[in-house]
This record gives sequence, C-alpha cells and structure tokens, in this order.
Amino acid sequence: MENNDFYYTIWRKRRNVKLKEISQAIQISIPSLSRFERKKEINKDAYSYIKEKYDEFIKRYEMSEELCKKN
Repeated sequence: MENNDFYYTIWRKRRNVKLKEISQAIQISIPSLSRFERKKEINKDAYSYIKEKYDEFIKRYEMSEELCKKN
C-alpha cells in the first residue's frame, strides 16, 4: 500500500481505530505512527519498517472484519 493522500489516516479513521490500538498491536510508539501518518520526516529505514508493520495490521484487521461479517 502506498502512503498517498494520507491513506493510513483515512483508513484508520473510517474504522474508528485508535493509534494506541495499532501501536500496541505492532509494537511501534504512538508518536512514530503519528509522524508516519502525517508523512513527517523519519528516517528511511524506520519508514519502511513502520509501513510494513502497518500493512500487516491492516490485512489482519480486514480479514477479521470479513470473518465477522460472514458469521
């Protein structure tokens, strides 16, 4: 997933997911997630790592949403 037009912020807000929930699930601090979502300067390696973890969280979240809808 590309971090274009604040995709991650919009995705999270549409689902009423708090930064705290994501932070706990992927073991990344809330300030780091906030900087990532706002595209503030963070080092390239950290950005890639956070993006990878955030994308994994989104996949797991959406899979669980689908399972709930089926049941």
